Amino acid sequence: MEWESVKLLTEKAQYQKCVDKLEGLVVARLFELTRMNMSQTGYKLRKHISYALKTRSQAICTALDNYNRAAAALKPPGPKLDWETDVRQKRWSEPAVRVVMDKYFKYLRAGEEIERLNLEIRRLATYLHDEDDFLLSKVEELLPVNPPLAHQIRLYHSHRGRFWEGGVTGKVSGLQPQGEDGKVNELDVIRWWGDTYPTLSRMTRDYLAIQGSGTPSERAFSSAGLTDHKSRNRLKPEMFAATQTLKAAYHNGHISAHRQASEHCKGPSKSFGRILFWRRRGQ
Repeated sequence: MEWESVKLLTEKAQYQKCVDKLEGLVVARLFELTRMNMSQTGYKLRKHISYALKTRSQAICTALDNYNRAAAALKPPGPKLDWETDVRQKRWSEPAVRVVMDKYFKYLRAGEEIERLNLEIRRLATYLHDEDDFLLSKVEELLPVNPPLAHQIRLYHSHRGRFWEGGVTGKVSGLQPQGEDGKVNELDVIRWWGDTYPTLSRMTRDYLAIQGSGTPSERAFSSAGLTDHKSRNRLKPEMFAATQTLKAAYHNGHISAHRQASEHCKGPSKSFGRILFWRRRGQ
């Protein structure tokens, strides 16, 4: 009896393997037929696809024979397939019927999905709370011995906390992404610059895409001395210093960098308006 059960399992495994092989070849043939009738397909490519279809057809015939042998070995025998079987008259061959079938079977499995979701939701909520507590504990643990690493963990905690609204925030002062008055906390350097200096933020996003190599304004944003447009040549040294300070804030996460950049931006703030005007005029 044990030998017969093992033989039955082997026959079922061989049958399933033949079914998977046959399905893969048929799907690949359908894709090749779609490409064959696609517009803007050259003559050489069509000939190549035609040759591939002939090879694929022979492979499908071989896979079909293997499937029929594996189906006949089952008890009871599986359905036999023919190369020229016409299924166009079947009800499931109609697109509208297939859509209804898909929705019907999804409806039958909706109860199982709800049971699974109830488990996954609890696990996800537990993970969020555990992660929040873990990060906050690490901040308090590393703050006396390694302040830079603790600061980076604070930034990571603030970034992770934006993706869910029910999180435990505020256990450590300054960790909330937004304050009670609705303004963005200074801990988020990029958003702080976007709200406080929107023009500077937009200009810097464009300028810092090219590596800076020197203090002269005509070579500020191009290592080869070339500029993309005239507005970059009009930058003053103070403005370049402000953008470089902002770049350091982006890369290093120093909160004090925005104060240094704001000192540079007090004088040349009007020049940004002229630069933006010439950029729009040039477009």
